[in-house]
Amino acid sequence: PVGSKARHGARPWGRVRPPVPGKVPQPRAMMRPFNILLVDDSEADNYLHELVITEMGFADEVRSVPHGKAALEFLRTVASEGDVDAFPRLIFLDINMPVMDGWEFLEAFEAESDTWPKTVVVTMLSTSRDPSSLERSAEYRSVGAYVPKPLTTAAMQDLLDRYFPGLQS
Repeated sequence: PVGSKARHGARPWGRVRPPVPGKVPQPRAMMRPFNILLVDDSEADNYLHELVITEMGFADEVRSVPHGKAALEFLRTVASEGDVDAFPRLIFLDINMPVMDGWEFLEAFEAESDTWPKTVVVTMLSTSRDPSSLERSAEYRSVGAYVPKPLTTAAMQDLLDRYFPGLQS
């Protein structure tokens, strides 16, 4: 990732922000459930990404939705139920989707930021290598990383190491 010391070399199309200061790693047994939300209209990509995540063995639940509107509806439902443990800790977000694309989702997500737990990390997961997409993603405070598709175990491990250091994969 640009601006970080990646284990596998710098990638001009990737970006991961540094972890939140003061975040204390916790033993896995003491952590709340680790849920992931995949927001992508490609069933094939969702299937592949879920395989990568499942093989790593750290996630309690992986859910996928086909567009930003469905993601917001899901997140609003979980938030209204008041169950913080059910809320995803990591959201993988595609850019180009029907109904509501990734940028529209981010606008709505950030407009409702008081509704969501502050520990959610949104990762843009896209085939786009367009530098303007990378720059645009940096404008959103909720976006922690911009990772190219397909998601790899190395990229996933990098995200875990940066944002969830106490999580054992």
